[in-house]
Amino acid sequence: MSPDDEIDRELRFHIDARVDDLIASGVAPDEARRQARLELGGVMQTKEAVRDLHLWSLVEGLLQDLRLALKRMKEVG
Repeated sequence: MSPDDEIDRELRFHIDARVDDLIASGVAPDEARRQARLELGGVMQTKEAVRDLHLWSLVEGLLQDLRLALKRMKEVG
């Protein structure tokens, strides 16, 4: 499964959960879906924000690995 597929699945889960909550509170299904999408914001913008977070986490991990490698090189050398 690609990262985009995972993001799509996660967004669908949150939208569906919010739709269910709205319907349970008495909102009509079509209106509940519309409201849930508005509350979440633009799907594409949300996907880009999630991708940015994933990319930043990757960069942070690489920097941490680099720091650890440099520390170990200093200890050995």
